[in-house]
Amino acid sequence: MEYVEGTPLSRLVPAGGLPPESVIRYGTQIADALAHAHERGIVHRDLKSGNVVVTPEGRAKVLDFGLAARMPQADAEAVTKTQEAVPHAGKLVGTLAYMAPEVLRGEAATARSDIWALGVLLHEMASGRAPFAGRTGIDLASAIVRESPAPLTGQISVGFRAVVQRCLTKEPRQRYATAAEVRAALEAMEIGVPAVDRTSSDADRPRFRRGSLALAGGAVAAAALLIAFIVSGRGGPVERGETPGAITSLAVLPLDNLMGDPEQAYFVDGMHEALITNLSRLGALRVISRTSVMRYRETDKTIPEIADELDVNALVEGSVLRLGDEIRITAQLIHGQTDEHLWADSYDREYRSVLALLSEVAGAIAGEIEVAVTPGERARLAAARTVDPEAYEAYLKGLYYWNLGTGEDLRMALEFHQTALDIDPTYALAHSGAASTHLLLGAFGHAPLAQEATAARAAAMRALELDEELDDAHTVLGWVELYFDRDWPEAARAFERALAINPNHSFAHHGYADYLTLMGRPDEAVEHVVRGRQSNPMVPLTSVPVVGHLYLGRRYDEALDECRRLLALGPRYLAVRSWCAGTLWHMGRYDEALAAYRLLWEGDPARSLALDRGMEEAGPRDALRAVARRMAALPTPGVNAPLPIARLFALAGEVDDAFEWLERAYERRAPQLVLIGARPAYDEMRADPRFAELTRRIGLPE
Repeated sequence: MEYVEGTPLSRLVPAGGLPPESVIRYGTQIADALAHAHERGIVHRDLKSGNVVVTPEGRAKVLDFGLAARMPQADAEAVTKTQEAVPHAGKLVGTLAYMAPEVLRGEAATARSDIWALGVLLHEMASGRAPFAGRTGIDLASAIVRESPAPLTGQISVGFRAVVQRCLTKEPRQRYATAAEVRAALEAMEIGVPAVDRTSSDADRPRFRRGSLALAGGAVAAAALLIAFIVSGRGGPVERGETPGAITSLAVLPLDNLMGDPEQAYFVDGMHEALITNLSRLGALRVISRTSVMRYRETDKTIPEIADELDVNALVEGSVLRLGDEIRITAQLIHGQTDEHLWADSYDREYRSVLALLSEVAGAIAGEIEVAVTPGERARLAAARTVDPEAYEAYLKGLYYWNLGTGEDLRMALEFHQTALDIDPTYALAHSGAASTHLLLGAFGHAPLAQEATAARAAAMRALELDEELDDAHTVLGWVELYFDRDWPEAARAFERALAINPNHSFAHHGYADYLTLMGRPDEAVEHVVRGRQSNPMVPLTSVPVVGHLYLGRRYDEALDECRRLLALGPRYLAVRSWCAGTLWHMGRYDEALAAYRLLWEGDPARSLALDRGMEEAGPRDALRAVARRMAALPTPGVNAPLPIARLFALAGEVDDAFEWLERAYERRAPQLVLIGARPAYDEMRADPRFAELTRRIGLPE
């Protein structure tokens, strides 16, 4: 071993801890040593203050690799992905006070076990005491596994506490991925990056110097930025003009939960969605919806891979830290194709000003990428109001359950939104949340549709009375006006207003496309559903309408291509199978159409049997006629239930039966009836006076 002259760190730490500048300096150097080892596939397994020597020149050196072990198949360029067990799993090796919980449970040590020990060291240097204590070894081991670390008090910064807290998270995957990320955070503190001055201009804000490591892709890299100090990649300040290509589209990856508390997931998810919403309202920027980026919460994919899948120029990574009444959000902007770290910053506010904080972050990102922001968009970003913390908590919980989407979850969401309104009846976001929840409860069959549509309309109207700039409320109102009130001009105004506020609102694009279709403008409708899918590309609810509107526009070849693409991704998308079967039928490919219908109805043996018998007896039309009669003989619950029967009778050439079932749909005020003017199934019936009379009663334009 190399001889190192100096003093063990354990002797240098006084009772009250070292000065902050010494803690940062030594901590950075120790993290650098660990990073060097980890990049070469080595886990130390006995990092402690007694194994660190500080030289007379003030340099901390990590010694005694006698218990070290090699990571199998270690790759210095992919150390962030390396979580495989090192040898000696199940054996307790090391020093108890520095052992990670998973090691005490008999699991193998990994690089993240060393990061736990680094957190213990940082805590020890800052406070003069270990984060966990016990009268016996058993007591100490129990405290490490089950208890929270002793709090750091005094003049220790919130940022440093967050670093230690992240290192000492019980769950290894929630710690830093690499020691290099810890080093990056501590280096940023060391160079004294000042807190952001909220009164200064953008030009006066500090630029951030890069450390010696380009941080790993995925949300995990954002953990390195958890404080007011964030570092990017390879030496030298990032100046305007270095951006490798203009940024016109981006995605915000799931934010890191720096509280280390899974029960705060609703809060972090709420911050994530609000930030995306604010960015989505910038018309010159295409922003991917939250539902499409959530699949990257846990991923080994690199930044360029994610950017390519989402078809965006840039990604935003960040983290959320909540301590008492204070909120800190960090964010960094990364170029998607090159993985270049372009900008980073952090923002602190009181909890009640969290909406203003999120608007400020969105405005800063827009300013950094130099995207055009209209005066109206700037005014919307600046108009964020303060909010009652308890009401906001309830609203975020409602939003969390709304995103889960089951009937029970939606009912929970409605309860939390109502709790928020009980606290603050003027809380417009909670009214808007209740409106969208009512609409989904009815649309997905969890409650009577007409009842929920009425409640959704009332809640959306109240939300807009309080805040006219809520795109979600306008969108809900548009759907209700289109499908329930059948007020086409008002539906158009609502969707157009929603898209003026948020040009990336995928469901506003979908609703407006439906309006354009019934107005006889199918090509414009396709443009809108395609734009809606671009904002939310990973979710079937935004891809299926593309197939549907291509079909309604008689663009059958394109519709079939989309069907095949979607079915390759999700073979059991029933709505896609339905559009696919109809497309093949109208292309005259009857055998393929019947095969598609058979797959669609494979869960209903009686319907499949009727299809096969009808085909054997007389051909394709008789096959659909037999299925229609089978369906007509059964109870038809649900307001839209008569429509599939009417379509099958129409395709089979049974015009009288088709009109009978359309009348039943009219009597039930089936929402989907408004699209009969566009459906190819009724093309052979359009010359019949009964069709014109029905469309007149519905109120459809000629």
